[in-house]
Amino acid sequence: CYLMCFGISLVGISFLWRLATNPYALFLQHVDLVSQFDHPSVDALNQCRKNALQYVLTHYKYQRLGYERRAGMIAGAIEKVGLLPALAGLIILLSNLSKAGVTIGLSDFIGPVLLSFYGIGVLSAHMTHRMDRVIALLEYSLQLKK
Repeated sequence: CYLMCFGISLVGISFLWRLATNPYALFLQHVDLVSQFDHPSVDALNQCRKNALQYVLTHYKYQRLGYERRAGMIAGAIEKVGLLPALAGLIILLSNLSKAGVTIGLSDFIGPVLLSFYGIGVLSAHMTHRMDRVIALLEYSLQLKK
């Protein structure tokens, strides 16, 4: 157990040291990795006609907006509130329900349901991030066509 804690601490210290000595290295490394991954897609999009790219971009933006609205109606806008404040609110809600003498069945039902909604919100934020990346690639490809 001590060896594992020492190893985790060593990794954490080395991460913080790299972050302190070169704060943009991890960010730039991620940008480089993503750009290498996206390069074949940009090449393939450059083979498409401009009108087709505009058509796909318009519909993709429309679908993304609809997805965000549907996910927001189900789980709320977790990216605006934040995961930790939402979880703190859930804990406070369940604590107050138990103090108020609400029946056990209702409080046992509300907690897992809200927690699953927060999970849906986190997954939704990840999906919208991926959709934004596709939109950015389509817009970049359209800029190259001008």
